[in-house]
Amino acid sequence: MTSLVTGAGGFIGSHLVDFLLARGDSVIALQRKRVAERERLRVVEVDVVDAEGIADVIAETEPDEIYHLAAQSLPNVSWEQPWLTHRINVDGTLNILEAVRAAKISPSIVIASSSSIYAPRSDDAPIREDDPCRPASPYGVSKLAADHLARLYAERHGLRAMVARPFFLIGTRKTGDVCSDWARSIACIERPAKGGTTNGVLAVGNLGVVRDFLHIADGVAGFAVIAAQGRSGEAYNISSGRGWNLADVLKTLTGLSKTKIEVRVDPARVRPVDERVKIGDNAKLKALGWCEERNVEQALAEILAYWRACL
Repeated sequence: MTSLVTGAGGFIGSHLVDFLLARGDSVIALQRKRVAERERLRVVEVDVVDAEGIADVIAETEPDEIYHLAAQSLPNVSWEQPWLTHRINVDGTLNILEAVRAAKISPSIVIASSSSIYAPRSDDAPIREDDPCRPASPYGVSKLAADHLARLYAERHGLRAMVARPFFLIGTRKTGDVCSDWARSIACIERPAKGGTTNGVLAVGNLGVVRDFLHIADGVAGFAVIAAQGRSGEAYNISSGRGWNLADVLKTLTGLSKTKIEVRVDPARVRPVDERVKIGDNAKLKALGWCEERNVEQALAEILAYWRACL
């Protein structure tokens, strides 16, 4: 089987490429910067906003599966660069769908959306795919637009296009999320000569937030299950279905530390939170045959080991 992955150099994309290669696929990895190729891995340096370039690659390779992950994925950046966010996330999705239509091929297409499209719930119940959507950033709006485009092209043009809505996937190679930031800080404290501090203090913000964390390996397996078993035009949450309090995440990470860590709440880091609890209902994905095989504790241990090795 030949699988094509856009955004292959990103956090989810790189893990998905590893997953597809491990199961025996030939993989076409689309990314903006060229990296070394491996057996059964062809790397193509092309930007998703390059409609002609995307069309050429898809027409030439005729993939069996397409995973569209390329995106401007930072909500804060989307406020500063809304036009760029729209161009990459919406126009980029259109380029993929139009390229498939022009090539007259019938691959399974999985468009990566986001849990950020959902409206906050009034209770703490898991969010289902048919719950209301009300994005709170230009990034969320762009992902909702991409979500709708997949459905429209499935209905109007008969493309086998599905949508994946990942919640909070965590694992090695990720930066900028709370699990990675805390793990990196702990690794630095353990090795002050490598940029850490000598006082053993870890400054944190709001610890009362609850999030649905899922090991990245189970997350990319969810993408593959959607491609193989998903129903055209449908959306699927990729989530654990359970919530983790950030205080418990912090306790787990500090418990893995090789040195004593003093946790100190920094008022400057405590920000208002629109959604104290955000958990995804994964019943629809489970109905396709997916199941969670790893746990958050395992992911946190791997993240900490990763940052220790990086320093």
